[in-house]
Amino acid sequence: MTFLSVVESAHRRLRTRQEYHREETSKIWRGNFVIVAALGFLAWLGYGESKTYYHTIAELETLKGSSAEPKNAHRRTVAAGSIRHH
Repeated sequence: MTFLSVVESAHRRLRTRQEYHREETSKIWRGNFVIVAALGFLAWLGYGESKTYYHTIAELETLKGSSAEPKNAHRRTVAAGSIRHH
């Protein structure tokens, strides 16, 4: 085994380790991106759902379509004094 072949072999092993490290780092970044994108999408969905969950009295008078149907709980009559505020 010559000195040159030993150097070439060491260089090949070093390059292989660097390529492996680069691939692993790339996989980690891609995984992080997928997780952050999924959390962002879920946050966006939650924000959209929460915008229409409650209606003010003023909004109830202007609602039209399926939102204004009497099946909604906010259309029921509440007995005076039955709601306690803490």
